[in-house]
Amino acid sequence: MKKIIFAFLILLSNSTFSQTLNDYQYVIVPVRFDFMKSDNEYRLNTFTKYNLEKMGFKAFYNNTEIPKEIVANACEVLKVEVEKSGSFIWTNLTIVFKDCQNNIVHKSAVGKSKEKDFNKAYTEALNLAFASLYELNYSYNGATKSLNIPANSTVIASEVIETSEVITKPQTTTENSLQALKINGGYHLVDTAQKVVFKLTSTGKADFFIAQKGNHSGVVFQKEGQWFFEYNQEDKLISEKLEINF
Repeated sequence: MKKIIFAFLILLSNSTFSQTLNDYQYVIVPVRFDFMKSDNEYRLNTFTKYNLEKMGFKAFYNNTEIPKEIVANACEVLKVEVEKSGSFIWTNLTIVFKDCQNNIVHKSAVGKSKEKDFNKAYTEALNLAFASLYELNYSYNGATKSLNIPANSTVIASEVIETSEVITKPQTTTENSLQALKINGGYHLVDTAQKVVFKLTSTGKADFFIAQKGNHSGVVFQKEGQWFFEYNQEDKLISEKLEINF
């Protein structure tokens, strides 16, 4: 009997660890994260729900207007938390997804900001944390039950989001069009799918950066109003023209 119970626990553990975000369609966002002093402080809860919906999730707040279908099927739903860490200099935020048994299904990369203004620091750190989630290219795989939620339940409240405050897609649609996301020490350049394509390190010059694209190291610089990425490959200088929205 002990061997059977032990084998069951091992199977349950493996099942838990094999969960991914793609297994879930619905997420619950609290109206106040643990480190906050008031509901939706710095609009972080609004930004969190907004970005989750941009990723493809169906998101709801944990308030009194939560659909009854969600309440009755708690294990078909993920809970989302934003955790704060850091020091006097840094503001660090991590987005954590948990299942109905409080098992961690996924953690984002740590979004960091050195901004002194709290509003800017929290917004920047959250955006950078979400940048790592966009890289996952989330797509619901049907592993959990799809709930029959009325269409008018999908929006809990009318919210206005300033596009300058959240991760947005570039307005141009060409292949090389990239959006610059400010990070400490430089920028991330993301494509229209919100995937980080380049990591730029500042050099002290506004139009010249040390650049990393996959396995290629080089420089990104501006020349005659145009941006270029140059790197060496097999003793040849490769130059790529870029469209960057700063």
